[in-house]
Amino acid sequence: MSIYGVQTFLSDVLTKQPILSAFESDAQRTLANYNLTENQQRMLAGLPTARLTKYFWMLVSKRLWLGMKAFPLTKSLLPDDFAARFSARYSELNPPAPVAGSPMFSEAMTLYRFLVACIQAGELSSPPYLLDVLTYEMLLFKLSNSPGVPKRAAVANGSHPSDYTDARPVLHPQVEIARFSYDIIPLVRALQARQESAPQVLACTLVFLRVEEEREVTVSKINEATRELISLCDGNRTMRQIAQELSERVSEGSSLQSKIPGILARLTTAGIICSAT
Repeated sequence: MSIYGVQTFLSDVLTKQPILSAFESDAQRTLANYNLTENQQRMLAGLPTARLTKYFWMLVSKRLWLGMKAFPLTKSLLPDDFAARFSARYSELNPPAPVAGSPMFSEAMTLYRFLVACIQAGELSSPPYLLDVLTYEMLLFKLSNSPGVPKRAAVANGSHPSDYTDARPVLHPQVEIARFSYDIIPLVRALQARQESAPQVLACTLVFLRVEEEREVTVSKINEATRELISLCDGNRTMRQIAQELSERVSEGSSLQSKIPGILARLTTAGIICSAT
């Protein structure tokens, strides 16, 4: 007797629409693809397809509802027929699996990756700022719901970074940096207030920072020079190397080099970068 075969079939028929459709058309032929005894095949062949179909859509709807709780603004921008068009494929590509942590967190991140793929494939192309709004909501949700991490030392074990040019700074594990095609902060505010407005196409870079030991996430805008500076804080370069490399990239040249330690000090104080060790 193969209990595994029964479990595999039930999992497939409740999460994969092609299997459900095949079972509705020819139960015996579909069951022959599984490692089942004759008694098990007879038992499973008697399952009411109407009820299986009902359970299939209930399960998919529940998963989408759970994942969408993380993206309320994105949900408001999706077409009305989103569930009808995409839910079966979502379920087939992402069958339910046991998770060690929060089911909502796992489902939300899975749904995020699915939505990004649909947007990049051109299947969800309107509004044009959909990906920006989705990414914004994902980062807020991810940081506010991720397990907390121990406090990381400032560069050189809490000492002022400008005093340690050989220290190797790195982005703090509770910080995310993201670039957006639209001026996303006023756009999000308008969506939250349900105000109709023409969003401004204005590329910007945001820093998402989770406050230590809290679930609050702060969002702030940074300029391109700061973004480039932070991108060099990879744990491999020393502060001296970062200052030298950045000064060679920008037009200000050596005049900027003396300012970089102070900028790194402020980034450390803000909790955006920390020691790599």
